[in-house]
Amino acid sequence: MDVENIDALSPAELDALLERALDPQVPVELLYAVLERIDRLEREAAAARVPQAEALALPGPGPAGADAPPYPPA
Repeated sequence: MDVENIDALSPAELDALLERALDPQVPVELLYAVLERIDRLEREAAAARVPQAEALALPGPGPAGADAPPYPPA
């Protein structure tokens, strides 16, 4: 497996490659490439979830939450 081809892998193939990259006989550059790819996938997934989180925001004081009861004191 060439490090340049890592972006074309499916998540299942990436998991299999991660297991292989943990072998001490495999160059550490492959392990780093797999970990960087996993990190990119996680950041992309987190960025995709942000707009959904804003849509699910709890109502609060102000125009959007004017009808909502106030939060109880802490």
